[in-house]
Amino acid sequence: MVDYKAELEKLRKALAETNRENAKRRKQLRPMNRPKHSASRVDVRLEKAQAALAELEKRAADAERGRKQALLEKAVIAKAGALRFNNAEDAIRFLDPEKLEIGDDGQVIGLEDALKAIAKDRPYLLQQPGQVGATNPGRGNVEGETDAQKRARLWGVGASDPLRVNGGVIWPNKT
Repeated sequence: MVDYKAELEKLRKALAETNRENAKRRKQLRPMNRPKHSASRVDVRLEKAQAALAELEKRAADAERGRKQALLEKAVIAKAGALRFNNAEDAIRFLDPEKLEIGDDGQVIGLEDALKAIAKDRPYLLQQPGQVGATNPGRGNVEGETDAQKRARLWGVGASDPLRVNGGVIWPNKT
């Protein structure tokens, strides 16, 4: 009669030996088959790189907007004085920067036309003839006034009656 228990024990020993050999060979093969980076690590790195790229693109767009605004303000301040705006900041507020382009040389293309359009639509932003400044009353000129007339108006030169002085400082006469 066949001893099934002995045969079963013999097969278990052979199976255990085969499993040990397979484990040993798997350990030897593992470094050859393992990818350098797992797919999940690559995905995480890709997501981080894309987030960093998006942040850098946002910063670059903000910097470009700031550069354009600075060039625009500089150009408006230079042109607003020539067009007799009271305050260059008013002209900047009413400009639409999206409609203006900045050339390769840093000049704002179409700025003068845009400022003239603002001046036409909002003439109250411009200095009026004969307008006198609040902090510097001497800067305003009356239309057609000569330098001598301006001097007489401001300093009261040529007035015969001290109570009817046209301007300037009145000093009482000590007699």
